[in-house]
Amino acid sequence: MSSNFAKNCDRTKGSNLFKGFLMMLIRDVSAQDADGAFTEFISNVRQQAANNRSSYLEKLFGEEIRAQCLHHFENRVFEKEIEDMRKLILALPYRWNNGQEFLESLKLTLAQVHTGDDTVMDIHRIK
Repeated sequence: MSSNFAKNCDRTKGSNLFKGFLMMLIRDVSAQDADGAFTEFISNVRQQAANNRSSYLEKLFGEEIRAQCLHHFENRVFEKEIEDMRKLILALPYRWNNGQEFLESLKLTLAQVHTGDDTVMDIHRIK
């Protein structure tokens, strides 16, 4: 499925697609090790981008990748970090009115990728 998606990403279209970003949470990182974790993360992202000839990662995530380090779950600041991430996610604009619409979009996108269908996804919506 991943290779199909890479091949068909440019042909997959829809009004709510490809508007987000990728948020990576890096677990079990102390405050002293955060710079090293970010450096390693950036290196890994650049390596993935170099290996990605079809540029589907850039399209899929709107060319925006974010990272956040989290302490170990037993650390007293961990719960605050999770709460801050929750607030950030809830403050983002949403594109689906409910989970059913999101699930329908996900299923349609995967079906189109699998079959190589390049019509606009929005015309396939159940009314």
